[in-house]
Amino acid sequence: MKYAITFALALMFSTAMAQNNKIPVAGDWLFIKMETMKGIRNIYAPVSFRPNGDFLAMGIKMGTWKCHGKTVQIASRQFKVANGDNKVLKLNKDGMVLENTGTKMYFRRLDREKVMARNKASGLVGTWKLASDDHSVLQLLVFKAPDSLYFIEKEPGSTSQASGSWIYNKNDNSLIVTMMGYRTDFRGLNKIILGKDSFTLENNGKTIKATREKTTGKIEHLNFKDSDFYDADGNFKYEDDENKVPWNNPQAMLDYLTTIHQLDYKYSVYIPDANMFKSKMFKAGVTAKDNGEKVCVDYIFNGYDKAHLPDDTSLPPNCYDEDSYNKLFPLKEADFRIAGKEQITTPAGTFQCTVIEALGDFDTMEKLWMIDNKPGVYAKIIMENKDPSFGFYKVYELQGIH
Repeated sequence: MKYAITFALALMFSTAMAQNNKIPVAGDWLFIKMETMKGIRNIYAPVSFRPNGDFLAMGIKMGTWKCHGKTVQIASRQFKVANGDNKVLKLNKDGMVLENTGTKMYFRRLDREKVMARNKASGLVGTWKLASDDHSVLQLLVFKAPDSLYFIEKEPGSTSQASGSWIYNKNDNSLIVTMMGYRTDFRGLNKIILGKDSFTLENNGKTIKATREKTTGKIEHLNFKDSDFYDADGNFKYEDDENKVPWNNPQAMLDYLTTIHQLDYKYSVYIPDANMFKSKMFKAGVTAKDNGEKVCVDYIFNGYDKAHLPDDTSLPPNCYDEDSYNKLFPLKEADFRIAGKEQITTPAGTFQCTVIEALGDFDTMEKLWMIDNKPGVYAKIIMENKDPSFGFYKVYELQGIH
């Protein structure tokens, strides 16, 4: 009987080992934490051991891997903590523990299809604005299906962005956030309280609140280009359009602008990854000089007015008289063509406009709605630069004439 029991135990052990050996390392895992002599560090980063031998972290190839007995060999310059031979301390259908030179790494198996389904059904997909006491800074979290995440921080004069991934679990109200290239309070494991148009994250004693932002629909991209304005010899093709604009009488422009003292515009900058606009209100002062023979309009078309000036910046001079040659004032002089007529409605009213397409500085394209009977006042302006690194899309919309 003693030998039978011993044999049975040995058989059970060998069977368990055989079953364990059948459990593959290949697949998707969540790198939860690593443990060293200095303590435990939470990670929460998705990694993948691809069947073809590629080793990925956050969807980026970090090196290669292969199994050798009870060792997982990883060759990676970027993922240094696991570079070399990793002893398998634990491997089952749910989890894995690897050890490399005294560092233990804990992994939880990921079911990619389940993650995608939970994320899609979470209600988080979209753009969210993080609460902040600093109203000059806009912070956005953009959740995209199946698991892409963007953090956007927009300050006066600069925009920074970081990307990562997310995993939502309704069963335990958790949100796991992985973020590269940016220090954030919501990285790692979060407890989430999700409402219809708001959520609250709790992470290591810190609370982050966010509200859903409305995204825009299709925007009107400007699809003309420099070559549309010139013939094969480089000659400008629309010289005659200068005589067709409604603002071709300098005295009429001076007479009208001297009757007003301020133009109000809503200035909006498009944030592509968030598919939304950030807006602020601008005021352009209008000042008559030399007994009405000259008029100056604040040049707000660099993206700031007197109330929103960046440090060490001033508004450029922007004046007009009968000797000035600029059919597009108060904008800068530029090559342009007439695109047609259009009636447009803004908060300032409904206006009959001549639509202008113009070539601005540094590969910027402009579309201008020139109010026919109000020389010097635009109902709307679109400025777009399509440079993949430094491009922008800006809109000025008339709010009031005072």
